[in-house]
Amino acid sequence: MAPSLTLSLLILVLQPAWAFRPHGPLALAVRLEGVKVDGDLSDWRGAVPIVLSGPRSLSLPENRWDGPEDLLAAGYVGWEGRSILLAALVFDDKVSCEDATSRDFKDSDYVRFYFDLGGDGARRGGMLRDDDICVVLTPTGPQGRPMVKFPRYGGEPFRMALSPSLVAVASQVFEGGYTLEARLPASALDVAPREGLSMGFQFVVGDTDEGEREAEMAWSLRGNYWFDPSSFGEIRFCEGISAERALEVEPEAVGLDLVPRVLLVGGWVRVRLLFLLPGVRLKGRLYLRRPGEGAVSRREVDVPFGRPVEVPLDARGLKDGQFLVEFECLGLVKSARGSCLRGLWR
Repeated sequence: MAPSLTLSLLILVLQPAWAFRPHGPLALAVRLEGVKVDGDLSDWRGAVPIVLSGPRSLSLPENRWDGPEDLLAAGYVGWEGRSILLAALVFDDKVSCEDATSRDFKDSDYVRFYFDLGGDGARRGGMLRDDDICVVLTPTGPQGRPMVKFPRYGGEPFRMALSPSLVAVASQVFEGGYTLEARLPASALDVAPREGLSMGFQFVVGDTDEGEREAEMAWSLRGNYWFDPSSFGEIRFCEGISAERALEVEPEAVGLDLVPRVLLVGGWVRVRLLFLLPGVRLKGRLYLRRPGEGAVSRREVDVPFGRPVEVPLDARGLKDGQFLVEFECLGLVKSARGSCLRGLWR
């Protein structure tokens, strides 16, 4: 897979209220079959993404973020037999991984997956305990290979001996980002993946461009999110679910953006779409309308996984004023508004 990124600001839709628990958001780890750890996520069909995008995901006061081309990420957790599977698709305009010596590769591009295996972090809080794990992965490194660490952030040692050699990891770096994929033996974590298993969970992504971290995003962005299990959300292990159900859990698996024209020459507006459910092609329908009125134009669209696409819509029927673009797919409706004044898009 070698997608090129042409995405700008994603229009975000809030997750449904039921997707939140008293101690944070909910993610799903889906049982998978036949996954090869090679950096190609096409065999992750059925996995549910954990999407980090936009200012509300930024975690640090000093963040320098120039939009989704600079950093946008989807993390995935699955299980197969006695293995826990991790993956990420990250859009990043400059992949940089020269820091191989800090405790967590802070000044490299990285992804971190945290698990509170006992599921009791919401009650006890504090530092990482002996049943909490953090694994950090980079897409490449000074030796041209992915790097792995298990940082503790001053917390207790994990109850089992951990070594990067336990982790099978692979990546693919492409123009505009990278993929990461890893397999952890469940025996090394002293846990047995099964349907209904629940534990605390956190997902964090960092972006480095010029030798030091410029931005970081976190999924459950509360308190000391990078080491305190009481700030984590929840992940549940389950059998396969439908794409419709996956979009209920993570509606931001579909991204929608309008690309405004300076002049209304030709009467077209461009719509950019991004789809983050692996192994699935998204089929849906785009509508262009004035608010409260019928559609000026409509178009059937087919969007592949992980590759932003741009779709033109005929806007010659629009007059001055506001307009609305809606995308309907798998029971989900995403929308974005724009306006035109005296022949100018803005």
